[in-house]
Amino acid sequence: MYKKIIVIAIAVVGLASCFKEPGDLYPTNEPVYNNYPKTIADLTTFVTPGYSNFRNANLYGYQYLPLVLSCDHSFCSQNSAGNPFTIQGGDFLTNNINVTNTPNAALYAQLYTGVSAMNVYFDRARYFQITYGDKNAADVRALSGQAYFLRAYYYFLLEGFYGEKYIDMTQPEDPNVLGVPMPLTFATNIQETNLPRSSAYQVWSQIITDLDSAVANLQGVTYDATNQGRITEWAAKAMLGKAYVFTKQYDKARPVLLDVINNSGKQLMNYSQYKDAFNGNTANEFNSESLFEINVDRQADQGGILFSSNYKQSLTTDAGELWAPAIIGALGVDSLGNGDGNGGTSANMGNNYCKFFVHDRSLRRFGFDLPVYTYEANPNAVGQNSASSPSYMMDHVSYQNSLAARTNNTVDPRLFVCALEPWVDSCQQQYSVDHRPSNSTIAQYPVTIPVGKAFIINSDRTAFWGWNSRKYATTENSILAYGGNDASNIYMLRLADVYLLYAEASMTSSPSDALHYINEVHSRAYGGSHAFDYASLTAATKATGANDELANDPLKYERYVELFGEGGWWFDVCRWGIGSQEATYYLYGSTEYNPKTNSGPDFSKINAGNWSGSGTQIKAQHFPIPAQEISINTAIQRNNYPY
Repeated sequence: MYKKIIVIAIAVVGLASCFKEPGDLYPTNEPVYNNYPKTIADLTTFVTPGYSNFRNANLYGYQYLPLVLSCDHSFCSQNSAGNPFTIQGGDFLTNNINVTNTPNAALYAQLYTGVSAMNVYFDRARYFQITYGDKNAADVRALSGQAYFLRAYYYFLLEGFYGEKYIDMTQPEDPNVLGVPMPLTFATNIQETNLPRSSAYQVWSQIITDLDSAVANLQGVTYDATNQGRITEWAAKAMLGKAYVFTKQYDKARPVLLDVINNSGKQLMNYSQYKDAFNGNTANEFNSESLFEINVDRQADQGGILFSSNYKQSLTTDAGELWAPAIIGALGVDSLGNGDGNGGTSANMGNNYCKFFVHDRSLRRFGFDLPVYTYEANPNAVGQNSASSPSYMMDHVSYQNSLAARTNNTVDPRLFVCALEPWVDSCQQQYSVDHRPSNSTIAQYPVTIPVGKAFIINSDRTAFWGWNSRKYATTENSILAYGGNDASNIYMLRLADVYLLYAEASMTSSPSDALHYINEVHSRAYGGSHAFDYASLTAATKATGANDELANDPLKYERYVELFGEGGWWFDVCRWGIGSQEATYYLYGSTEYNPKTNSGPDFSKINAGNWSGSGTQIKAQHFPIPAQEISINTAIQRNNYPY
C-alpha cells in the first residue's frame, strides 16, 4: 500500500537544527500532534525530511542511479545474472518495465514520500503562523521557500518518469496527455489519497508555480556554514529555468537562467577540481559550481543501507556497491590472459555486489575507439605472480596508445572523470598484511593497483573494453572497508547544467549565445583552453561512431558527456524524442552479448519496439504506474497501452 503509507502524518521531535547532521530523520508511524510545532526549530524538522528522503535506498541512496537508470544505456552495461528480459533490473535495461516491477513501485512510492513530507510541512506551517503570528515570519518564509522547491523537485522527477510525454506549454493544454496524481495538501484519511492523474499541463504548471513561490520566499535568504546545503534563491531560479526549458518556454527560461549565470556568484570549477569532485573529497563539497547537492557523510560504524537494520539513521549512500571498480586480482594472469584484467580473478572493490560497468559504446562517444588490448609478459615482474607484480600485463602498444590519446586530447577528457580504464588507471587498496616481495611487515598500508577489466563480464571477455565506473565510485579502498558507505555528495543541480540549459533556450533566438555557453562548458574540460571550441552549432563532436545522433550536435553531446552518470540523460532522451536512435546506437546492454561477433541478445530489437508509436503510445518514454497504486487508487486512470 505504497500510496497509503506515505500519507500517514509525520511527526519529528528532538532533531537538531544543524542541516549537515539532521539525525535522520523522521518516524512515519506517529501522528502529528495539534500543538506541534512550538518553535522555529520544531518547524524546521518538517522540512528536513524533504532533503533526507533523497538518500533513501529507493532513490539516490542505493538503486536510483545504477539500477533504475540502467534504462539509460549511456551509463552502463549490466551483468544480467540470468535472463535479462525477465529479471527486474533487466526490465529497466530493456525499457520494458512491468507494472509489477518492485524497484519501479519503490521509486514511485519514495518520490511521493517526498511530496507528502512537504505537504505535511505546509500544514504545520499554517498551524504555526495561525498560532504564533508573524514574529517568526522571515524564518517561516525561508523554510517555506525550501519546501516549495523540494515539492517541485519531487514532482519534476515524478512527471519525468511517469508523465505520458513531455509537452510544449507555449501551446494550448491537451487534457488527454496525462501526468501524475497531484496531492497538494496533507491527507487526513484514505479517501483523500484517491486522486486521478492530473494532466501533464497541470503538473508542469504546479511545478512552475511552486518554483515561483520558492524564488519569492528565498529572495535574499542566506545560511551559515552549518546550513550550507539548504536551498537558495539561485537553486530555485535554476530549477525554474530548467522547468521552462523542459516545457519549451524558452523566452521565459532565458532571463531566469541568465540571472543565475550573471548574479549567483557561481562559477565553473577548473578541470583539476572538477575531475576530483565526484569521489568523496570533502574539500569539493558545496563548491563554486554547485547549486543543489545531497549531503553524504560516510559513517562506517552505521553499516550503511545494505549492512545495517538502522540504515535510516545513516547520512551516507550505498550506490557504490553496484558500480564498485575492479582491480587486478592477486593471482595475476597467465600466458593465455586468464585472470586479472581479463578473467575471473579480478578483485572487486565492492565484493560481489557490482553489477554494472560503462557501456563500450559510451566510450566511443567520448572518442575512445582503440583496439581491445591483449597481454604480454611483464618485463619488470619480481617474485611470485601477484597484483603488485603481475607476470603478464596489458600489451605495451595498447598502453602507449591509451596514454597518447589522453595527452593529445583525441579522447574527451571527461571520459576520465566518468570511467576507469583497465591497466592505465589505478585504485588504492588498503592491506593489513604486506605480501609484497621481500617485505613481511605486518602493518596497514596502501597499495596502488591497476584497474582490471570489469569482473562481472561473463561471456567473451576479450571482446569488451570493460571500463569501470569512476563517478561516485569509491576508489581509495574497497567500499566494504567503510561498511558499504559512499562518501560523495551527489549533485542535483550545478552551473554547467544551467549553461547548457541557457544554450538550449537560445538556439533559435540567439545562436551566438548558445554557442558561447556550450563552448564555456566544453573548454573547461580542456583546462580552459578555447583551442578546441566548436565553430558552429552543427560542428563535429567526439561522437563519431556509426549511427550516432550526437555526431554533429554539440548541445546534445555536451549534455551527454558533461552530465554523464548524474541521472539526467534519460529525461533528455525522452523530451528530445531520440529514444529509438539511442536504442539503435547501443544495440546491447548485457554481457551475454559479444561485440566481436555481434551475437547474443539484441537489446535494440526490444528497445526500438518500445520506442515506436506516437504521442502517448510510446511505451518506453514513461514508466508504468505501479500495480499497487492502480489496485488501491480507484480514481487513477491506467495508461492506454498494455503492460
